This record gives sequence, structure tokens and C-alpha cells, in this order.
Amino acid sequence: MSETRVTVTRIRMVGRRWKADFLEDLMELLKITFGGETLIRLNSFLTPQRRFPITDFDVFKEVDDETIRKLRDEIEKLLEEHGYNPRRLLAIKKVETTITARESAIESRREDVGTAEERAEAETT
Repeated sequence: MSETRVTVTRIRMVGRRWKADFLEDLMELLKITFGGETLIRLNSFLTPQRRFPITDFDVFKEVDDETIRKLRDEIEKLLEEHGYNPRRLLAIKKVETTITARESAIESRREDVGTAEERAEAETT
């Protein structure tokens, strides 16, 4: 299967299980920061050396360094509000990663189709 290299904004945190309320608030924060139509890929794994559980939130949109600094502060506050140690947030950075041809095709199809509101508006005009 072919792959495409893309740059994403990666949010890396320690942990694999998260409270639903925390995830809901985190997604709301990411929607405000990156826009509601932004794709986010979650990946959870254990580090090979010490077997720490890690969750990566890959946001398929790049932002400037100032936005990353603000986002770090907001996520640390959010972690504290939900009873997590803010040090669970390991990093927010731009990284190059790969997506499969299938993921790329899904994204292309999504762009072609548009949002539900755009489709409804197109049907009424």
C-alpha cells in the first residue's frame, strides 16, 4: 500500500485511557484552535524501553509556534481541571508522518463531498 508524507501537529500525552469528559473538552479545544473540520488521528501504544502508555493526537493541520505555546497552556489547564497531572502532556510539535493511500483517498472524498450543511445548501439552491 502506498503512503504519503504529511506534516501534522502532534500532541503527545502519557496514558491510554481517558475520561470521556476530558476527551470531549479536549476535542472542543482542538475545534476552537484548528477548526471543526480538522481531522485528528489517535494512536495509543507502549514505549518499547519502559512500556509507558502513550497517546498521540495527530492533528492534520499546521499552526504557528505561538499557537502551539497557547495550546500547551490550555491543555495543561484542562488536564488539571479533570484531575490529571499536567505533566502528562509530553509535547506538542510539528512532525512529519505518513498516511496510507486509503486515508488520503478518504480525505479527498470528504473534501469533494463537503460538509452536511454545504450539501444541504447545494440541494436547496
